[in-house]
Amino acid sequence: MKIIKTNLSIPNGKIVDHQSYVQEEQDWDSFIEKVKSGFLFSKNKKVKVENIIYDDFHFSCDVNRDGLYTKHLAYIEGRVITN
Repeated sequence: MKIIKTNLSIPNGKIVDHQSYVQEEQDWDSFIEKVKSGFLFSKNKKVKVENIIYDDFHFSCDVNRDGLYTKHLAYIEGRVITN
């Protein structure tokens, strides 16, 4: 499945950089587990992942890597909300 990911760099409470990209993942549950492990964001060491919020196709969390704060957002490509 394809997941749209967005990272916001937010030092001192101000967005200074952002990037979005599409990445292939095995499935949504596996992606969530990778995020919870902390290794998804750093291949060299575990980072602190906090404030994990998700549903069937939205995801957000805060990542602290050596004092650098980043907000991570994800969304399953092609999902549409209908009211």
